[in-house]
Amino acid sequence: MENKLNELADQEFRIADSRVTGGRSAEAMMEKAATPPGTYHYMVVHATLARNVQKNMNNAAADGYRLVRHTVATLRSGLTLIMEKPPAADAAKLEYRVSCSWRDSNAEEHLVEDQQEGFVLVEAVHAGQTWVLTQKAIDVEEANR
Repeated sequence: MENKLNELADQEFRIADSRVTGGRSAEAMMEKAATPPGTYHYMVVHATLARNVQKNMNNAAADGYRLVRHTVATLRSGLTLIMEKPPAADAAKLEYRVSCSWRDSNAEEHLVEDQQEGFVLVEAVHAGQTWVLTQKAIDVEEANR
């Protein structure tokens, strides 16, 4: 999937929408990027544990990737999502937090804790467990310290 996304991105396409089509599959609709030249680059993140999803997302974010909204899905007994790297680097880097809870009240607690530290909700998925993803913009100079 990642190879196909990047092949289309090289032709100046960008993800416009996505949807889960089954327990092990999803579709991404792509459209011609509005402002060529410059192509986006995509990374598919999949892991079964919240801490591994978070680690993979933050590693990608350190390289300039950001979560593509509405691409988060519970596939193959874990969480799968798409991250996108824009043609021009953003002034701020992003930091992600990911939590997974069996109880909605615990998920809400994690969200409140994250918000108190300046994170904002970007996605929440409920499929047996509740996965909550938050992000926070951090200054590039601060990130390099």
